[in-house]
Amino acid sequence: MTGLVRDNFRNIGIVSGSDGEQVRYSLRHLVHFLHGRGCTVIVDNDLHEELGGAPLQAGTRHQLGESCDLVIVVGGDGCLLGAGRTFSRYGVPVLGINRGRLGFLTDILPAELESR
Repeated sequence: MTGLVRDNFRNIGIVSGSDGEQVRYSLRHLVHFLHGRGCTVIVDNDLHEELGGAPLQAGTRHQLGESCDLVIVVGGDGCLLGAGRTFSRYGVPVLGINRGRLGFLTDILPAELESR
């Protein structure tokens, strides 16, 4: 993922439909990882509130679709499917990090966040 982040994806959106401390931990870790690679991170408005108003750019999903090169979904398969429906009209690829139960579609585990 490091090469892709550096070369192709500069503006990265993050969305999540899940909550809980494990999800928030993964979100913070992901933001830190992406900022460390010089990426602009934009979270959806609901997520911005969940993260306690951290100093991040935030926007609607429409704004993310118009401005992001990639959207990362932290949650389960349902979250990924919903994001896929939303962002497909903008031609934005989505990547899922599993914080659900099964993970058929969101197959990247939180421990693999940096390597994959």
